Amino acid sequence: DGTLTIPDFAGNLFFNTLGNILTNPKAGLIFTDFNTGNVLQITGDADVIVEGPEIAAFQGAERLWRVFPRKVVFRESALPMRWRDQADGASPNSLLTGDWESAARNLAAIEAAKSWRSFKIARITEENHLIKSFHLKPADQNGTLPNKAGQHLPVRVEIPGTDTPLIRTYTLSNGPSDDTYRISVKREGVVSSHLHDTLRVGDVIEARAPAGEFHLDADAKRPVVLMAGGIGITPMISMLRHIVYEGLRTRGFRPTWLFYSARNLADRAFDSEIIELVKVAQGNIRLVRVLADTDGAEPRKDYEASGHIDMNLLRSLLPFDDFDFYLCGPPPFMQAMYDGLRGLNITNNRIHAEAFGPASLQRSLDANDQLPELAPASSKATQVEFAKSGQTAIWQPDADKTLLELAEDAGLAPEASCRGGNCGTCRTKIAQGRVTYKTQPSAPVKPDEALICCAVPAASETDDDAPLILEL
Repeated sequence: DGTLTIPDFAGNLFFNTLGNILTNPKAGLIFTDFNTGNVLQITGDADVIVEGPEIAAFQGAERLWRVFPRKVVFRESALPMRWRDQADGASPNSLLTGDWESAARNLAAIEAAKSWRSFKIARITEENHLIKSFHLKPADQNGTLPNKAGQHLPVRVEIPGTDTPLIRTYTLSNGPSDDTYRISVKREGVVSSHLHDTLRVGDVIEARAPAGEFHLDADAKRPVVLMAGGIGITPMISMLRHIVYEGLRTRGFRPTWLFYSARNLADRAFDSEIIELVKVAQGNIRLVRVLADTDGAEPRKDYEASGHIDMNLLRSLLPFDDFDFYLCGPPPFMQAMYDGLRGLNITNNRIHAEAFGPASLQRSLDANDQLPELAPASSKATQVEFAKSGQTAIWQPDADKTLLELAEDAGLAPEASCRGGNCGTCRTKIAQGRVTYKTQPSAPVKPDEALICCAVPAASETDDDAPLILEL
């Protein structure tokens, strides 16, 4: 349509030009070909776009601005001097802004955000004797959906001997700027064993849009402490990659500490990748590797501390500062870290944690923390109707079953993964009635939705016996 659209990235932090466009929506542009001396001049109307999917299609873009040409002048050989390109002469930052071809693929992916998409396994790498990484490329040749550093990817696989495809959520270990997804999977169940033992390069699995509220903002100024135990390193790798990418792109790194605990050297993953990221970060990432068993490992070469991560270790190494803390690992590890940080008077909202499975972190709230109060559970038998399937079941308060378990008992197979209210895979529309939860789920949920993996019918507000109706 003749419109020139330009993504805008963090530069010298002067917004004079964009402010002028907002005040006076006119613009003049000049394009120079230094090899030939040709000059193209454009004048026209202009505007600034601050919201929209096109912005998300460019990693790191903060806004778009557009020029609607009213006059275009081409001046051949207008410059008296010529410049020749030199090898590696262009700013490396210009390569970090993407291109319109990639943006078009990303926009096509955004349109299909709620659908299951097929992904080919492009590469498989062994991170250690328990963990394999699967690099996934869209089979439809469109781009990947934007993900935030730390989010997880819902995947669906068909396994021989099962009636329906099985769904799991695996944390993404790629950075948001990478052009492929990477899930790093520890062998510890039916689906993970299938991935490890059966799938090969070229095989296809299905995935949906990345999700999750555990993610990091690399542009924040407050120093951040990442604390990982075992497989909990996977979201931290994504965060480190994002911190380094954004630091190079904006020339401003967020100060970062990584405390990484493993049982022994053989159990540790991503060693070479972490070392390379620390090196590229130009001193802005401090690494502390902790081994419970140091047998066969060299101090300072293979680890910085022995034993376990605890508050004494943090106090001995962290400078006096105001930190954000990110925790990921087995439930006992995260609970111990959380309780220890709260014991040091770290406020609850400065401690971010990723939960695995139904075991949730038990938090102690600060006086100013405000969480929505949960409605009481129904104390009597409740009829539950599954509208799409036409099935009906009776929920009994003394059976201690979730709505997901009730649906499965009725022969339904709703999509679900974590069974703890963390991933959001089981999110279901409520057509009538209310639900409640024993503990507040971490995945976001709207008033007309239920995370059925941990929801139960709520007590009626009107003392009637109206059924709970779910869109299942």
